[in-house]
Amino acid sequence: MIMSAVSIAARPLTLPSSTVGDLMTRGPFSFHKDFPIAKAATELSRQQLEEAPVVDDEGHLLGVVNVAACAAWMEFSARSAPRELSRGRFDLAPVSEIVNPNVTCAFARTRSHRVIEWFVENRSRRVYVVNARGKLVGVLSTADIFRRLSSNFHPL
Repeated sequence: MIMSAVSIAARPLTLPSSTVGDLMTRGPFSFHKDFPIAKAATELSRQQLEEAPVVDDEGHLLGVVNVAACAAWMEFSARSAPRELSRGRFDLAPVSEIVNPNVTCAFARTRSHRVIEWFVENRSRRVYVVNARGKLVGVLSTADIFRRLSSNFHPL
């Protein structure tokens, strides 16, 4: 069977006019600022995530913690702890020690086309979504956008 590429290209994908809040995944996985780094590393691996947002007691976005930062902290801790103390003891240092505060976020009411343009310009894949008070309410990824694209194209 031969399928013409012209017929597929003639049907453009469209994204209905929307806001970031309309497209985002609500209630993303996150860590409280006091969550232990060692446990965060385990949880990131279990959730198959490279990074996760970190929030304070009120849910305000403080930044992100990633797998590499967790690994570096645990390696440093293992090398710098006295040998007799390192055996069988867990480092209870909180993720707030290694949080990266340089995180891109958008307000839920931001028009989605502005964030999509930002994704393209910055070759980025995700933006964290906050409300007017700075509380984390969601995450918008390129996968969220692709899921909501519509067209008349129906694969065989």
